Amino acid sequence: MDSQLALIEDACLLMSSQAEHETDRVDTRPDARLGPPIDVEHLNQYTLGDRGLEREVLTLFRDQLHLHLETLSGDCCAVTWKETTHTLKGAARGVGAWMISELAAEAEELDGQAEEINKQAIVSRLGDAAIEVSRFIDFRLLDAAF
Repeated sequence: MDSQLALIEDACLLMSSQAEHETDRVDTRPDARLGPPIDVEHLNQYTLGDRGLEREVLTLFRDQLHLHLETLSGDCCAVTWKETTHTLKGAARGVGAWMISELAAEAEELDGQAEEINKQAIVSRLGDAAIEVSRFIDFRLLDAAF
């Protein structure tokens, strides 16, 4: 079980790393507001069509998403804010959660006490997007064809 978890964590790190490097290419992603909460075609590329790995990655992403939102919702320092938003941005890009990725990128740019109201607003928007993503993941995991 520990080796399986390590494999999943390695896959998530690889996906996050690859997603970070995608910023050098032309953005061909669909408008995040128009598509599904998770770009399944994109996710399928990163999991190489392995449904078991996809299930594990989606479950891990959903769980980590909520932990990151808890961190951002609390009274965290600037360093924690930057690290958490950056990590969330990369993980979201890895699974094709474009709206979460865009919001996390926007949040990553916020800094300082003067932007506290903006931070609260972006966390609220992230929370709404996280609900959509979680529902999508839950439905996908329950899908009998999956």
